[in-house]
Amino acid sequence: MNTPDSMDPYALILTKLEQQRSQLQAQLADIETTLATIKLTRERYPVVDAPQDNLATTAPLAVNGSTVRGNGVVIGSDAYIGLNIPEAVTMYLLHEKRDSASFSEITAALKAGGQASAEGENFGNVVFNALKRMEKRKEIARKNNRWALTSQISVLSEK
Repeated sequence: MNTPDSMDPYALILTKLEQQRSQLQAQLADIETTLATIKLTRERYPVVDAPQDNLATTAPLAVNGSTVRGNGVVIGSDAYIGLNIPEAVTMYLLHEKRDSASFSEITAALKAGGQASAEGENFGNVVFNALKRMEKRKEIARKNNRWALTSQISVLSEK
């Protein structure tokens, strides 16, 4: 039986284009979230004395009286309050001295920074799953068990 849509040669094309539009809108929403996170991070923790051509050498930042650095990092107990895990990971990697970190360094930093889910029994699993989702969206990348923002991917190439 022929329906009006089955006879319309444009119906399939329109349906496919609407699906593509929906996918693009979802990608745009992800980009908007990332931009908002980076802007929030920039407002809360401005970079000081940073060479414009090398993010890996940014100066340590003061957060609530504590110094943010790589290994042995001391993070203010409220640095990640109010942020979801991807936002907190992004903030941590933006300010982590070497611009990349291991899973255990990320997990420890989020706990030290007061991330809301940190007290749960499965916090490690939650963080790992968030990292994998971020990796799938190409926000971060992993090499040799180190994670970095895709904007800082050259750091992973050097390790």
